Amino acid sequence: MSDSLVLLKRVLSQGEALITKSFLESHEIPVYLMDNDDVLNYVGFTGIRVMVFERHLEEALSLLETTDLTVDE
Repeated sequence: MSDSLVLLKRVLSQGEALITKSFLESHEIPVYLMDNDDVLNYVGFTGIRVMVFERHLEEALSLLETTDLTVDE
């Protein structure tokens, strides 16, 4: 497995992003939140990307399936 960051899910609110981050980090999965503030005026808001290391992706997906924080993509 690679140590590269991969997209877990995309959310529209900062609140949902922070709840997802907190939940996964409570299970010892590091989470990184990324947005595109510098291009918002050009392409529109595309949401906040919730990123995890590739090696944690399957576990993160499984954990989210047990909550209301499902992955829509």
